[in-house]
Order: sequence, then structure tokens, then C-alpha cells
Amino acid sequence: AICVRNIFGQIDDKTRLLQQVDRALRPGGSVLISDFTIRENGLSSAALKAFSAAEDNAPKLCTLEDLQRGCEDLKLDLRVAEDMTPEFRNLVVKGWANLAEMLQGKSVEPGEAAALAKEIKLWQIRLAALDSGDLRVCRIFGLKKSGTWQGS
Repeated sequence: AICVRNIFGQIDDKTRLLQQVDRALRPGGSVLISDFTIRENGLSSAALKAFSAAEDNAPKLCTLEDLQRGCEDLKLDLRVAEDMTPEFRNLVVKGWANLAEMLQGKSVEPGEAAALAKEIKLWQIRLAALDSGDLRVCRIFGLKKSGTWQGS
């Protein structure tokens, strides 16, 4: 099995990565891809611009359909190709709420507080982009068909 999480948005040559994943998978092997995507190619909304500017490296996002098509071109047997933004958003909000509860009444070192404030701001921007509908989180799960292993 191969899990590819938050990688496609960081690279230009998504096809090459998919080919390498396919090459590494044995027949019957599974691949799970989870990543940020955009609603449609060519979008340039304020929410996406803020998201891109807030990230350490400007994302190179594609659509869920682009990733799905790339997997299908490799003849992967796709079982799931979905927008999981609402579930992801709920997990993020719950995670921050849990952290706030854990920190209730506790002091935080100045360096930790600065890092935490930076991370909170980043997630506020990410959530705003998700809420705009232009940024999405996708999940793809597929299996390599029998007899197509190219590994050595």
C-alpha cells in the first residue's frame, strides 16, 4: 500500500509522481491519495490568493478530476474519488477546540505561543479558503489491477 498525503499540491509534475506510485505498487496493491485541490482550474479568488500566500511554498493545485484522470490513465481501479472537505473541516475545527480545551488555564512559553499563533493564523486562512468552496480536500483510493506490476 502507498499513502500519498499533501504532496501533489507541492509538485509541478503530478503525472510523474503518479507513474512512480504505479511503478511501486504490486498487483492488488492499494493507493490512498489525500490532498488539497481546487474547485476548477484557473481560479484566482481572494481566498485562494490568501491561502497561497500563507503557505511556506506556493501550492500548485489541480482539481480532483485531474488527479482522478491521472489515476485512470494508469489503469488503477478507483474505488473512491471524492471531495471530503466537510469531514476534513470538521476534524480541523474539533482539533483546535480540543487544543484550546487542553490549554485552558495553562501558561505557554513565549516561543510556543508565537508558533501557536502562527499556526492558528495559517489554519484560519485555510479554513476561509475551504469555506469559499474554491479550495477542497480530496481523497482517492484505488487498487492496482492484477498483472501490471512494473517494479524490479
